[in-house]
This record gives sequence, structure tokens and C-alpha cells, in this order.
Amino acid sequence: MILIYPLKFQKSLTINPGSTTTKIAVYKGAKPLFDYTTDHLMKSLRKFDTVYEQAEYRG
Repeated sequence: MILIYPLKFQKSLTINPGSTTTKIAVYKGAKPLFDYTTDHLMKSLRKFDTVYEQAEYRG
């Protein structure tokens, strides 16, 4: 049996790896429950070729 809840009850985790920041947020429907932003030094990011290679550093 698959239950489908209305959007207002659903929670989502959003991760946005920007050029020099990583933003993380949890939403319940459209309402933010939690958000966090961390800054990264560009010189630290230059040693990686792709954003995928930055995953452990950004984590």
C-alpha cells in the first residue's frame, strides 16, 4: 500500500552547493523548518576539478 500525503505534510531536504557557499534547508511543505549556510574560501575550492570532488570537503 502506498500512501501519498498532501504537500503540506511532506518534508524535503534541500542542498545547494553554490560557488563559494553550501546551503542546507529542511521544509515542511513550503515552510522552512531549518536552514544553514556555510562559506568556503575560493582558494580551498580551487584544488578540486568538479563540485562532486568537493563533497567530502563541503560535508
